[in-house]
Amino acid sequence: MTSVAAEDIFKQIRESSRWFLENSSSVAINEHALQKFATSILPEDLNSAEKTPFPLKFKSKSSELDFIGLVNLLNFGSGYRELLHAACNRGAYDTMAFGCIAAHISAQAINADFLLNLKLVDIPQLFGIPIDVDVELQPAVYTTKPSPLRPLAQKIVSVCNEVGRVCRARGWKGLSDCFVEILKDIRKRGSSKPGAEFVAEIAKAIPAFDDRYEISTESKEEKHGKATSETKTEAETETEAANEKRKSKQNSAQVRHVYFLKKAQLLTGELHKRFGASDPLFDFSDIADMTVAADNVLPAVLRHFGVLEYSKPLATVIDARKPIKNNYMECSLRSATIVACDQILAILNKNFLENKEKALETEIGRENTVPRKGSIGEFKVGAQVTLQGLNKEKLNGVIGVVTGGLNANGRYPVEIGEYAAKRKLGVRAQNLKPLVVKGRAPTITSLDFYIWQTLGKMGEIRKTPRHLSMDTVFY
Repeated sequence: MTSVAAEDIFKQIRESSRWFLENSSSVAINEHALQKFATSILPEDLNSAEKTPFPLKFKSKSSELDFIGLVNLLNFGSGYRELLHAACNRGAYDTMAFGCIAAHISAQAINADFLLNLKLVDIPQLFGIPIDVDVELQPAVYTTKPSPLRPLAQKIVSVCNEVGRVCRARGWKGLSDCFVEILKDIRKRGSSKPGAEFVAEIAKAIPAFDDRYEISTESKEEKHGKATSETKTEAETETEAANEKRKSKQNSAQVRHVYFLKKAQLLTGELHKRFGASDPLFDFSDIADMTVAADNVLPAVLRHFGVLEYSKPLATVIDARKPIKNNYMECSLRSATIVACDQILAILNKNFLENKEKALETEIGRENTVPRKGSIGEFKVGAQVTLQGLNKEKLNGVIGVVTGGLNANGRYPVEIGEYAAKRKLGVRAQNLKPLVVKGRAPTITSLDFYIWQTLGKMGEIRKTPRHLSMDTVFY
């Protein structure tokens, strides 16, 4: 990985994304919408957002590693989502997972030989992706033509064959050998950032994990923004705006890399979750330093909530559901996603800690108070409480904040609701229960999965147009 210290790769992802976003005229972050979105997420939302493991049995640990490796290697094809739903009734990830499971249950060893010998004719049987379609020329007369999904099938074969060749050249029996050898070398070096080093080393070893863009600091758009006739006008407009934004920056021409390494990070997270507790080799102490896996789902969800705002040229292309031919636009979307999600996580963690402290203060305050006869103790101003035992049942379970002391009527003023809907109630002490913050602190992986899986699959949110990239093998 060119000019990057492996142990700094998570830092490089963040810094390169921030740099690119600062120089982008395609996407902007709406700070107010981001704050509103972040405060709408509850800790239990993230605690329940976890990937379900595949219900499969494996002959050995190495066979499971080979399977996990293949699932993450082939985690792409998002640009073919609508075509896949029409032909296979599955989205990109589910289609790829379906093929990996089919290979596993057919008793095929998912090793270097399997990867190297995979052919185009195998794809329909394993993945259910049609490579040809029958087209009616006239009544009862048909001819066979390449399916619009054939390019995706060819990418699957190409990626697998390439990895098979790499394994053969390095003397690895499969991806499991690759992972173990790299991790053993990292452990021998006594790295303090094993997860970061693993992500970087995997990207070095296997091109299909090396998810980055080469950007000229002098002319990002001219180098990577060669648009087709369909998007030329939009891309040219984008270029002009970006050039104006850069006029004040007298940078000499050089190539910078903008890193995402989506699949490598997802692989690292899955290995840590599956084996980290039982095998120190896969226990990545720096797992919390990862970023979100920037694809085309996360930016669409963030746009739905107003967190990301698109320029008119970019919005026109995406809303028309046309493939993005301009890498500058694509990189802008993914960079903004990295930066925005880091900011969202910072707010979530701040709120989590504050709520935990308030809950603790409330408990201490009640324990240390000598209650008056017939009283139940005192609540401090700012304490979070849950309403209970009220006649208005719809209020029971609602969370509120104590905004003042006990009044003459023996009630505490409690504020409930959000934004314009906020209102105050007078509530007796016996109808207030201190809020105890439960669950784990928010993490970047739980936020990622919550946005991708929970929100991304909700009705109206799911309809939000996603950017399409038909050429990538990274998402």
